[in-house]
Amino acid sequence: MGQCQNCGQRGPVVHATYRQNTGMLVMRQARTWEGHFCRSCSTSFFWKSTIHTFFLGWWGTISLILTPIFIIGNIANVVKTLAMPKVEQVSRGALAGKREYALALLATKNRATVIDVLAKDTGAPPDDVEAFLNEIEQSRAAG
Repeated sequence: MGQCQNCGQRGPVVHATYRQNTGMLVMRQARTWEGHFCRSCSTSFFWKSTIHTFFLGWWGTISLILTPIFIIGNIANVVKTLAMPKVEQVSRGALAGKREYALALLATKNRATVIDVLAKDTGAPPDDVEAFLNEIEQSRAAG
């Protein structure tokens, strides 16, 4: 859990480094994106850097060597990214552990405040918190 350094979203993040190479016969230009990224931003950096490198990275002696290294490194990072849980899975698990806390808050605070507190505490989107509160209120009424 953490905060994406690109978009600011709270949730599962992965440390990744994506490299892009542009070969230019006599010289080359490299670009790097490194940080803790959410699944969406990490995947976006993967596609941006890897496609650019795949098509424009080969044009030079040094670039001919570095391009496959960069592409393999980018693939390794995106595999790490795809292995991490989605935000929805993490937020549902975090909310499930807050059931009693949510009930106590509902007894003393208005619904909007409870949603805000739980969203900040768990990193879950407010719509997920609202659905969670509806579920626990229904189960409390039924039981």
